[in-house]
Amino acid sequence: MAVEALDWDDLMASLESGQVIPIVGQDLLTVERAGCCTSAYHLLAQELMKDFAVPPEQVPQDCTLSQALRHHLHFRDIRGRIYTRTKVAFDRLNAPIPEPLRLLARIPAFRLFITTTFDSWMEKALNEERFQGAPQTIPIAYCPEDAPDLTPAQLQSGRPIVFQMFGRVSGRPCYAVSEEDMLEYLHAFQAKPPRLLCDELQRSHLLFIGNGLPDWLARFFIRTARGKRIIDNRNMSEFVVENQQRPDNQLVSFFNQFSSETNFFPDTSPVDFVRELHARWQDRHPDSAPPAGGEAAPVRTEAAGLPPRFIFISYTRADAPAVQRLRDALDAAGLDTWVDLQRLEIGDDYDHKIQNNIRNCSLFMPVVSANTEAKPEGYFRKEWHWALNRLPDFTGSDRPFLVPITLDDLRIEKALVPDSFKAAHTAFAPKGAPPDALVASLRQIMRDLAKRERISV
Repeated sequence: MAVEALDWDDLMASLESGQVIPIVGQDLLTVERAGCCTSAYHLLAQELMKDFAVPPEQVPQDCTLSQALRHHLHFRDIRGRIYTRTKVAFDRLNAPIPEPLRLLARIPAFRLFITTTFDSWMEKALNEERFQGAPQTIPIAYCPEDAPDLTPAQLQSGRPIVFQMFGRVSGRPCYAVSEEDMLEYLHAFQAKPPRLLCDELQRSHLLFIGNGLPDWLARFFIRTARGKRIIDNRNMSEFVVENQQRPDNQLVSFFNQFSSETNFFPDTSPVDFVRELHARWQDRHPDSAPPAGGEAAPVRTEAAGLPPRFIFISYTRADAPAVQRLRDALDAAGLDTWVDLQRLEIGDDYDHKIQNNIRNCSLFMPVVSANTEAKPEGYFRKEWHWALNRLPDFTGSDRPFLVPITLDDLRIEKALVPDSFKAAHTAFAPKGAPPDALVASLRQIMRDLAKRERISV
């Protein structure tokens, strides 16, 4: 499947479900010069070659930035100055926003964009196409020293986000110019991964468009974004659109051999692909247009409609009647809870909403019973896993988070639960009836958390 023309319906269905993250690169950044369409980054490389006084006959027509830097005799000795000179050359281009980025910005299903270039054109395209120029897009430029991440508030804001994997152009060495820079950025990304961004990448289909990376770096980059071995299935796909993809191409052959989830569009250029993608979206959604004006369209997330502090109750369906009694008792005591049967709605992205609310809950309450013990596999165990991913955030603090509840005489120290559950104080709520002491303890915990956050209740 990897080297065959992919059925467009597969991609469009994933896009309509809001599960596709575009990862866009320099081969989409085309501009008009002297009546011809050319790569903005090739023009930038040529500008640098002029600055380096390289004779025109020695400048390749499709010169890359790395090729340009190799022509500088003292590149390694004056490496810090290269970033300043690149910034000056980039500003001198004064290029307009490339058309393909505007087309991507007109597809409202795209909310999170990853770029592998250091310009700000994707952000500008989103602001102009969706917000009439108002600065509503959230830009995040990755830098190994700072290792910035997304925040729950950004994900819930409804505003588009542009995450620049290799930094943003500046006079300082805080963006990647050469292939060696890119390798260092990816190494830092793996060593200190932004947790929320990685969560989004790993639960989404990834659409790589025109990144133009060398074969070896493309493999490393896709492996980094995937979050697990190429040969392992993750039930999500990668769609790859690059220039000059041929059946004998080594990158295609590599993924064709080792990945059943990586799909190439071999018969189109990145620019033509984006035009086709936009046209197909318009055909299927003629009345859908990005919101105009200065406000972002709201994204429907349950956490946005809940109070600042709430308890997430995780359970297996067999325990639903007992959990309903537990929830009613906690609600009657003034404690806000989240239980999926009451909160999920038709059309919700189930996994996305559950994970968002686990990331935003104040307390996570796993309900353990003979029914959970009888199910070594189950969705509630995925919820447990996502909750455990938050525990490192509380390392070294006394902030409570896990509140395991047992419904019967199951002994949790011998149960099929994570060790972190066994280490936490476990409460007993027989058949879902919480004792007064448990309710009072939960109320006190929520008050203490409110004080910590300096919010009066």
